[in-house]
Amino acid sequence: MFLRKGDRLLGRKLVHMLFGSILILIGFYYGANALALVSFIALLFGIPIAMLIKAGYAVPVFSLAVELFGRKSENVPGEGTFMFFVGALIASLFAIFTRNYEIAYLALLPTTFGDGFATIIGTYFGRHKIVGKKSLEGSLAFFIGSALTLYLFIGSLHVSFIVAFLAMLVELMPIDDNLAVPVFSSAILYITKFFNFF
Repeated sequence: MFLRKGDRLLGRKLVHMLFGSILILIGFYYGANALALVSFIALLFGIPIAMLIKAGYAVPVFSLAVELFGRKSENVPGEGTFMFFVGALIASLFAIFTRNYEIAYLALLPTTFGDGFATIIGTYFGRHKIVGKKSLEGSLAFFIGSALTLYLFIGSLHVSFIVAFLAMLVELMPIDDNLAVPVFSSAILYITKFFNFF
């Protein structure tokens, strides 16, 4: 049972946004320590499962998820997901270390919603390429999605715009945005909070 390329992409991004939302809610309701623990456990169990799938073993649910939504270009099945959990773990540890616990879940908003909307809008409506396969339309969707969700949690328009804009620039770089965006966003959120911008 295989989906078409567009359906696979849409499905992958919806799953990405669902799991990102779950992590954000864990951080919001239970704190940075819980978010770090969940991210660590996901990596601890997820990586061996991915290696089994790569070796040709069928792992219930996980093998189906990889078949339906996985990227053919990934070295390890679910590589993007693992990088997202690594980013969430680093953001959580940074939040714990700096005692700015809300940064843990706030840093996941651009990756979860900005990146999700960017890929969907960019794929279906992107006409003006700016970096590689990334389009102006996708980047604007990233910025708007990130800024709106950050504003809902922070309540500061200028901080939301600053973080969303800088995260959008990082997302354009030729690096794994699932890792880079939450780590970079946590640093920017810390700087803006340090200077009492929110």
